[in-house]
Amino acid sequence: MAARARERGLDVEFGRAEDVPLDTDAVDLALALGVLGYVDDVDRALAELARIVEPGGDVVVAFLRAGGEFAELYEEAVERGGYPADLAWENPYPLSMARRAAWRTTDDVQTALRSVGFTDQQAVQTLTRPVEAAVESIESPTPGHDGGSWVVVRATRSR
Repeated sequence: MAARARERGLDVEFGRAEDVPLDTDAVDLALALGVLGYVDDVDRALAELARIVEPGGDVVVAFLRAGGEFAELYEEAVERGGYPADLAWENPYPLSMARRAAWRTTDDVQTALRSVGFTDQQAVQTLTRPVEAAVESIESPTPGHDGGSWVVVRATRSR
């Protein structure tokens, strides 16, 4: 992905979510897509987002919700050492990734965002259908955060 981005004229920096290699107030929008399940220190990662996003700027955090059907499926697959035989996905989520994941609740993410100065939070969700049906069709996001496996929160950094 980095090579492709560079081919398109974009600057690419590598770093950890807990130590982002950008200046303070460097961007007006930061995205953390699917990252929170894999960081060592969620509070530190969100504090870094608050540091790099300018006052009045936004953050978009997307994550697989703890307690959601997909998180439960992945946790059970890790425990069993594989997915159920009747789950005939061509490319299931890698168990090596699921083993490393620590799924977060929406309340935990929103509370952590507030604690570092992100307000005006809005949440949408998708993957609200049963797992078997969810992978067979595209589902548009709906407002809320307690019925879907995939949650996206947009918040604004306080001025």
